[in-house]
Amino acid sequence: MLAWTLSWSVVLQFIIIPVGRCLASQLFYTANWPLVTIANLILVIDHHPWALLGLGLEVLFALALTYWMVTVWFNGLLSISQGEQIKFKTGKIWRPDSWSGISVMLLIALVGLPWVNLLYRTPLWSQIQLPIFLLDFLPRHTWILATATILYLLAVCLMYRWVMVLPQIMLNHLAVRQALQKSWQETKGWAGLQLWRSICLAILWPTLILWLIYGLVWVSPIAQLPRSMMGLVIGGLQIISELALSIIVIRLTLVLVGSRNLKDGNQEPLDWRWGCLFLLVLGLLLGKAIYQGQAVNQMAVKKLLVISHRGVNGHNGVQNTIPALLKTIRTSHPNYVEIDVHETKDGQFVVLHDENLRKLAGINRRPRQLTLRQLEKITVRENGYRAKLVSLDQYLKVAQQHHQKLIVELKTSRYDSSLMVNHFVRRYAKTLIAHHDLVHSLDYQALIQMHHAAPRLSIVDIQGYNLMNPRTSFQAYTMEYGSLNNRFMQQAHAQHQRIFAWTVDSPMMMRRMILMGTDGIVTDRPSELRRVWHQIYKLDHNRLVLWTYLSGF
Repeated sequence: MLAWTLSWSVVLQFIIIPVGRCLASQLFYTANWPLVTIANLILVIDHHPWALLGLGLEVLFALALTYWMVTVWFNGLLSISQGEQIKFKTGKIWRPDSWSGISVMLLIALVGLPWVNLLYRTPLWSQIQLPIFLLDFLPRHTWILATATILYLLAVCLMYRWVMVLPQIMLNHLAVRQALQKSWQETKGWAGLQLWRSICLAILWPTLILWLIYGLVWVSPIAQLPRSMMGLVIGGLQIISELALSIIVIRLTLVLVGSRNLKDGNQEPLDWRWGCLFLLVLGLLLGKAIYQGQAVNQMAVKKLLVISHRGVNGHNGVQNTIPALLKTIRTSHPNYVEIDVHETKDGQFVVLHDENLRKLAGINRRPRQLTLRQLEKITVRENGYRAKLVSLDQYLKVAQQHHQKLIVELKTSRYDSSLMVNHFVRRYAKTLIAHHDLVHSLDYQALIQMHHAAPRLSIVDIQGYNLMNPRTSFQAYTMEYGSLNNRFMQQAHAQHQRIFAWTVDSPMMMRRMILMGTDGIVTDRPSELRRVWHQIYKLDHNRLVLWTYLSGF
């Protein structure tokens, strides 16, 4: 059973995920859309519907493949536990109601995703993250957060009672309604307690491993080991974790398929082919673990670019205003200050993030509805401070006087003039290039226009969410930290492109982004980021390696 379980892990990690990602990347690269983001989705629909259709077909294929894999998984483990031969009967897997089973599987996966992602960090599910803007939005709206929490807890309770639905559909070929009723019956009483026991065990192992690694970091008897041994130590920890989690998943799956104990009676002798498969799979995983361990062992904490988000340092002023900029320069000395600009009614540019002035100024107007002179008279309020809106020209002047480099985000909307990008490049490209400033935007077409109009201008592509490989010619990516991973970072660095993570405000996520190897971090707390970086920089090599492994656990 262990060979069967690990073999599926190998297929997933080495074949299915890489092939699927390459196909999707090639599809959108051919359509001149190297990366898929929420911001680009509407433009893809308008200009390249066939590419979106291709991605939709790939998603449907991925769902069908996942359903097939889970079904074969259940049947295989059940057969092995009963001492029978594993038989692949595709006709019994694909039935008219298979898509109903896929829908149920998807719902259960979405409810369980936060727990799976927290405890297991599997190659597939770790790519799917809750959008960070939701994590920022919900805490600010208490009643929405409370409602969402209650609904999610109810969904978790229902998932517990319906956890047997998939085995009933896949193994007993029941209709969805019948499977729901059957699962409700089988998860009450003693059977429900047994299931809870297996679930608790599944939670216990990763928790113990996690705390074990924490203990190694702080107690640090391992710090005396030669540096050359740390790669093997990390590789060994990965293999132990993989084996432990495989055993946990096997036990949980056996409960789900209704075979809680292996039969001792007429089991067939162990086939030598299973032993060979186990050794082959274990060898592949061991090779990968040692390779990754050696890569981690060679890492070092590099110099980090500290980027102040909207020019603030904590709650020291109103975002995107000059008083906050001056305080931030004096207290945190950021490498870059990131600001936002909008086009005004008279074709000028004002430093402002929001699409509407309601939140900061109490005025229900868009920047595009007012002239620059009108906007400069408006007072904005935040964090107990107040300040005037300023033009991009004035902000650039003050920043240059203090030798402060900037990252200017060009905010675009459907209300902008058709020549907005051209006006921006003509007015600001030379001074931005001269002072080594950067420009980034969520609007991919605007970045292409700027790159063609001013090839020497340093362009950074903002990626709110991605599932593809980096394939642009820009100098860097500003990536929402929730969807940033080692694979994307390694490929970008191989193409000599930098990665900036945004917006990272918690010390825990700061540590993770630093250890992942990001070139810069956009944060509302630049002073805190410097403190965290110095804390990590002071770690000895072995502790640093363990922290790096822990950050990707």
